[in-house]
Amino acid sequence: MVGIYYCRVPVVADYRKKTFARVTLNSTLFFQGHKNTTILHSVLVEGQGSVVVGESDISMF
Repeated sequence: MVGIYYCRVPVVADYRKKTFARVTLNSTLFFQGHKNTTILHSVLVEGQGSVVVGESDISMF
């Protein structure tokens, strides 16, 4: 059986190929098994960059 152990998970938030936030989650070591999905809860990403949003984009939010 193949799997991966994670202790740090990099998170990047972007909108239309513009990155506005990065954070690394230093969590408790966990194992992700073969053909498995792991959902991480309570991830807070606060951006320091600005992203220009057009009127057509605003209507989606």
